[in-house]
Amino acid sequence: MLCSQQWGLEYIRALWWLMHHSEDASRRSFVMSHYIDDSGTHDNARLAVMGGPVVPHVFFSSFQVDWDTILSRHKVAGPIHMKEFYRPHGRLAYLSDDERMALFQDLVSTINKNKLYSLTVSVLEKDFKECFPSDKFKSLFGPAPLAFIWCMVLNQLICDETKRVSRVAYLVSETVESSQIVEAHRFVRHYAEINHFDSIGAVAFDSHKNVNALQAADMIAWSNRKKMLREKFDQGFEPLERLTRTVKGTERGFPHFHFETKIESTRKLADIITAEFPNPPKIGTIKLLMTAKDRKRLEEFSLNRGTR
Repeated sequence: MLCSQQWGLEYIRALWWLMHHSEDASRRSFVMSHYIDDSGTHDNARLAVMGGPVVPHVFFSSFQVDWDTILSRHKVAGPIHMKEFYRPHGRLAYLSDDERMALFQDLVSTINKNKLYSLTVSVLEKDFKECFPSDKFKSLFGPAPLAFIWCMVLNQLICDETKRVSRVAYLVSETVESSQIVEAHRFVRHYAEINHFDSIGAVAFDSHKNVNALQAADMIAWSNRKKMLREKFDQGFEPLERLTRTVKGTERGFPHFHFETKIESTRKLADIITAEFPNPPKIGTIKLLMTAKDRKRLEEFSLNRGTR
């Protein structure tokens, strides 16, 4: 166990360097990693959600260790994926409601302890198909890269508001849409560079097996999709509701931000991508696709998250 854990720590430290190209202690408080997974993007589900926790360097290694410790204490073999809890055929379907609740209580607590904040984006399948018709875009663009574009834009806006975070890198769970994610990243990063923003970090891909924060991302995306579908958190899933709360509480001062894409903004973004890809839009263009209410909500979120 110790050798395996030590290997895991060395692996994610190397991964951090790959994503941020630095181990400079003076930069660690200002660079973050957004760990991203999706829920409902591969099965023509009516709602797709993508996102996960944003974690600073100071908690990068402890997150990995804490997660393994919790799984070991609950006698659950990792890595875990939310679909494995489905009854009766999931790998972890044998867990009782009480066992499941105890496990999730500990995992949710360690997520909220180690994250700076978490962020998810939801895309309605019918809106996506209307704005990105398959006869025009074929398999070149899907709900996942659309949601990923919004994740990058929202993190950029949070960086602008807080003035504390200088850069966010992205580690995305391995997916068949990886090439689309890379193109979306190149598009937004070019937009940031010509407008003299430096907050869009590198993008990389890895598996739940290697990086525990990606298991957390899966849990966050799954929980927020469940909330958006207005499904009840019961049968041991009750603690996961705490991953969807958008305001600060006494237990956790670092909340979640969820962005629900609207048909109007999706249509306008489709026009930008069609007209300008691979050239980036002008400064402020994408931000203006958000409603005034969402822009204000994001501003309040950015300014009221508290400090570590």
